[in-house]
Parts: sequence; C-alpha cells; structure tokens
Amino acid sequence: MHDGAGRWASLAATRMDTAGRVAVIVQPSRPEHTIGILMEAYDLTAREQEVARLVVYGVSDTEISRRLGISAHTVRDHLKKAFDKTGTNTRGRLLRLLYFGHYRPDVESGRAMGSAGWFATVAREQ
Repeated sequence: MHDGAGRWASLAATRMDTAGRVAVIVQPSRPEHTIGILMEAYDLTAREQEVARLVVYGVSDTEISRRLGISAHTVRDHLKKAFDKTGTNTRGRLLRLLYFGHYRPDVESGRAMGSAGWFATVAREQ
C-alpha cells in the first residue's frame, strides 16, 4: 500500500484467537519487495509479473521464453498486457516506471540512504 508520503508500506495481518481478534502490522516495504508491490498495484498477473521482472533485469524475449518454458510469442503477449496495464509501450518505459519511477524521486529529493541500503524514513512534522 502507498503511505501517502511517497513511500510504499507492507501490511500483514494474522488472527490472534478464535474470538476474531486480528493483529495488523504496517511497516515500510523492503527494497526487494517494492517492484512486486508495484506490479500488484498495476494488477499484473503472476505470469506478467514474472516476465516484467525479467525485463527489469535486462533479459531478452528469447531468454525469457527459454527460462519460463513458453513461446516467444507468448512472452510478447504477456509484455503487451503488462504495457497496457501500466500505461507504457516499450521495455524501457516499463523499466523506468517500475524501477526509476519510484527510486529516482528519492534520489532527487536528497533523502539520505539508511543502513539497509534504501532511503531512510523521514519523520513528519506534526
């Protein structure tokens, strides 16, 4: 989920007991989870996410086809659907949206890097 301050947060819930009490935890998303969260926010299917993730890593359509055991035509179909859902129309634009679109704004804002190798959380003024 988006926290309203330009950051992504992860939400987890678990049932506490049979009375229906639930514990909910909200925490900043870890960098390795951010792209997956974005792809889910754009409603990409599991297979579209697999293809898009490989595109982000710079893998060619032919290699994606080999790795996933699907035809190159099917790879292109999944990419086209991912493009449609994200409002992009090229591999480069998809990469910019998923990676640079949510990383670069933090770089440009001058936010400091935290100890985990991601941007430190900035406390809001009350």
